[in-house]
Amino acid sequence: MSRGRGRQGQTVSVCVAIGATIRFFVRALSFFAVAVSALAVPCASAQEDANSGTISAIPDAVWAGMQDKSFNPRIKGCAQRRDLRLLSLPFRDFSGAVKQGQLIVHRRVARDVRNVFVQLFTDKSFAIARMDLIDAFNGDDDASMAANNTSGYNCRRVSGSARLSSHARGLAIDINPLVNPFVSRRGTSPKGGEAWDTAEERGKVADQPGLILPGSAITRAFKSRGWGWGGDWRSSKDYQHFSADGR
Repeated sequence: MSRGRGRQGQTVSVCVAIGATIRFFVRALSFFAVAVSALAVPCASAQEDANSGTISAIPDAVWAGMQDKSFNPRIKGCAQRRDLRLLSLPFRDFSGAVKQGQLIVHRRVARDVRNVFVQLFTDKSFAIARMDLIDAFNGDDDASMAANNTSGYNCRRVSGSARLSSHARGLAIDINPLVNPFVSRRGTSPKGGEAWDTAEERGKVADQPGLILPGSAITRAFKSRGWGWGGDWRSSKDYQHFSADGR
């Protein structure tokens, strides 16, 4: 009888141990599930922010990188740091790949600009070749245009003029400038945009990604918010150019 009771006691002990082990693993799995859930929430939130765009004051590092590039203290009348906002925006490039870009604009138009680009991204209705701050080109507008770079704020004068550009006020954006060049009696800028510098040529390649036409989604989006388009100008054509002040 004592041996039977011993075996019975051992069996009970084993069962107790197994039960304890199972409870341990159940608690561990529950903890793991909670941890994964906690990590997933900020990841989802970060993705949501990326796809909806963000607006922020100009960070110190960005402002430092703007000096003597997109910000020139020797040119009077340019929008100052307190007036400007940094936009981080989603876009699809000419191959359809999802990218994140940055623009700097005046704070009073920041929300409109963010909403336009998020709308175009969500609708998959317009492609952007690239979108880097013009400081990546040392503030050189010609270099930025030649690279088909979309840009906003740049403290500069209108080319060949003493007049302050709308870009200097943070109220203008140049979009895909290589395929949407500036055209005047003096020629086409950038030079690489000559294949797209007449209405006839542009009509023949209407399926060109990033081309801005009167009926393009981006044209409608900006005009619905009161912005002007350089493609409507008479004496010259600035197909890349949208501005809140119409200049």
